[in-house]
Amino acid sequence: MKKVISTVVLVSLLSISGAVLAANSSSTIIQGGDNTVDVAQTASTTGSNSLVDQSGDFNTATVTQADDGTGTAFVNDSDINQSGNDNTATVYQTAETVAVQNKSAIDQSGNGNTATVTQYDDEQTSNVLQTGDNSIANVEQGQAGNGATYGNVSDVMQTGVGGHVANVTQTGAANKSVVDQTADSATADVTQSGDANSSDVKQGGAGNSATVSQSSHNESYVSQGGIGGSVWVMQIGENNYSDVLQDGDGSSVTVDQIGHANKSYVTNLSGSSLILVTQGGDENTSTINQNSGAGHGAVVDQSGLGNQSLISQDGENHYASVVQSGNHNLSEILQYGAFNTAYVLQSGDNNRSYINQDGKGNVADVTQSTHGNVSTVNQVGSGNVAIVAQ
Repeated sequence: MKKVISTVVLVSLLSISGAVLAANSSSTIIQGGDNTVDVAQTASTTGSNSLVDQSGDFNTATVTQADDGTGTAFVNDSDINQSGNDNTATVYQTAETVAVQNKSAIDQSGNGNTATVTQYDDEQTSNVLQTGDNSIANVEQGQAGNGATYGNVSDVMQTGVGGHVANVTQTGAANKSVVDQTADSATADVTQSGDANSSDVKQGGAGNSATVSQSSHNESYVSQGGIGGSVWVMQIGENNYSDVLQDGDGSSVTVDQIGHANKSYVTNLSGSSLILVTQGGDENTSTINQNSGAGHGAVVDQSGLGNQSLISQDGENHYASVVQSGNHNLSEILQYGAFNTAYVLQSGDNNRSYINQDGKGNVADVTQSTHGNVSTVNQVGSGNVAIVAQ
């Protein structure tokens, strides 16, 4: 039978246990089973609002909320629902002003989950949903005493079998992070230190890992559907865009963009393959499609301005490398069959390189170090070698 403790009764009980409830705060606890709750709402004339509903067994909920003591409305709001067993939820929220309240919602219907939410400054929003078992979610938003790290939003959803780990840290302003983990044993680490970044990580396969690190005004999308894949995305400049779709097993994707307004598109549907994209210049675009097979390697390094690279690999064990240090160059590599190799180096400006390999064991090597050159290489069959220097 559930036991409901109202706000009035809670004041008395909290004072006995040593916890503190602020004068204008509201706390409601609904318990059934053998659970533990600790609510502390302090240093406020404005007040905070806390709701804890525990219908499972052996759950633990800890809520600590404070603000600057001004205003007339609740500035922190925490909602914890634990209907599973052996879950732990910890919420710490402190507001710097009374502009817009901080909000935290944790729903644990699985078993053995842990959720920790820490929110500083104002207008932070965190939602954690854990329906699987033995998952861990850590969310930290804003900076204490800063006053300019407001308006961040984090959504963490951990479903499926469980065993997931999600870590989200947003220390700038107006950042948004979504982590959606299904299946089992996925790991996601998202760090957004600047302002107005957006990260969306979806992990539908088992044993996948994704790491996203962004500085300011960047956008990243990661979708993993295979097994045992890894994705690393780092965007240090501004207005960069990365989109990674990984559906093969045991593959690795790394995207580093440290310039401005670069775009990277990756589709990795092959198994045991490697993709590495580095963009240190500005306004470069890289597209890599590994459409089938396994054992591919694709490397793109763009340090110039306005370069474009396309690599498409179908078959088995292809390798393609593109280095563009000049400006406004174009490279296209299409590989079919097996064990084909292509190298493109463009250090001049306004060059065009087209490589088409359909067969087995072909090699193409194109170097364009002057300006305005055009190279077209078509290799059909096996064991062909083409070397172009312009």
